[in-house]
Amino acid sequence: MSRISGFVWGAVLIGAASPLYAATVIDFDDGQDQTSVGDHYAPVGVRFENAQWDDFVSPGEDLVGAGGLKLIGDFNSFRPSVSSPIVAIFAEPVSMVEVRGLNVGVGGARIDAFDAPIGGNAIAADEAFGVGLGPANHPLLQVESAEGIWRVHFYQPDYTIEPNDGILFDNLTFVSVPEPAAGVLVVVGAMFALRRR
Repeated sequence: MSRISGFVWGAVLIGAASPLYAATVIDFDDGQDQTSVGDHYAPVGVRFENAQWDDFVSPGEDLVGAGGLKLIGDFNSFRPSVSSPIVAIFAEPVSMVEVRGLNVGVGGARIDAFDAPIGGNAIAADEAFGVGLGPANHPLLQVESAEGIWRVHFYQPDYTIEPNDGILFDNLTFVSVPEPAAGVLVVVGAMFALRRR
């Protein structure tokens, strides 16, 4: 086998095993304080329920790249709960979602992922707990699923422990489930480039 044909087969294997994907990052800084988020981010593939922008500043948030506007529960609620979470619904399935919890204290912060836009099954979850009221506790929460995440809920898992504690969320990132043909396009491009040599 020549070096060129070996490279082409290597490209085929790499293209098949490493599909392409696109990450979308939302920093929430383009909204208006104390207003509902709703369909504002629909053009980039996600809409929100029970969420509004807020400009509250947490101690140390600049150390984790947070700042500007953040996301809180609707009706000025800093305590979204399992029964009333912030909900993000994607226009198409995604393989990974991460969000930064801000001011996470003993009540914690949690993200649950589901395999359908409405209803469906819980397929992944992540949570973190801080200390006391939560100043300077800013964990990154992440869920992944190769089968595809259609919806996520994020909230404070136990808001009864510390009645004055609340949380915010910032810097949402999600990665689209790769199209099956994406790897093939990379391979075809590599083969075409080799052929022209």
